[in-house]
Amino acid sequence: FAAKPLGTGWDTVLDSCSGDLDKDGVPEKVQVVEYPTDQDLNIPVELQIFKKKPNGKDSLWFVSRRPFYAYCEDEAGEPHVEQIKVVNGTIVVHSRLNIVHHGDGPSFETARYRYQNGGFSLIGFTFEINEGCGMGERDKSGQTVVDINLSTGKGILSYKYEQCDEDSPVKLPTNKSIPFTLDQCSATKTVNGKEQKLTTADLKNITMANHKYGEISLTIKGENISF
Repeated sequence: FAAKPLGTGWDTVLDSCSGDLDKDGVPEKVQVVEYPTDQDLNIPVELQIFKKKPNGKDSLWFVSRRPFYAYCEDEAGEPHVEQIKVVNGTIVVHSRLNIVHHGDGPSFETARYRYQNGGFSLIGFTFEINEGCGMGERDKSGQTVVDINLSTGKGILSYKYEQCDEDSPVKLPTNKSIPFTLDQCSATKTVNGKEQKLTTADLKNITMANHKYGEISLTIKGENISF
């Protein structure tokens, strides 16, 4: 993607931060920018990274739309991007997922990217899916968290439940945390409407610039997530 300069319709900066991403001792500037379109629910969002030139001016180094779960605003007109920051040289992108089931609480994705081998690799992510107390007969809330480190191939699948009504006779399921490895997961990519299997090596080589697998579906102990 070719980034357009600010001031030409791209001047909505949702969040920004700085940090040394390539370990050269000079912090890079990172920002998330959205620009207007003529479609109400299709607002493209880009991540832009700038390096400092010897003359002190910022120069665009990298641009991508891939770090975001969705490139649009929700029905309330709120962008999905919640926060972006640099932690120990790693870009951390925190986004809100667009959950449409009635009664669901807010759910989030946190993706972590590290500059290595000349590009930004996805080294891990956390999915937090919250099922809130809704209308009807729903009398408990639940939280499902998938946290995985793609570099080590290890992760944790956690379930936590809370009672919505203290007087409810419904017994809560047991909270639990289940360790897993990438080798225990089933992963597929969708190409031209057809699913193809991905290997553990494929999952460890996803980069921000070229997410060559398109949308990935990952099944972990019966839980399915897409990114």
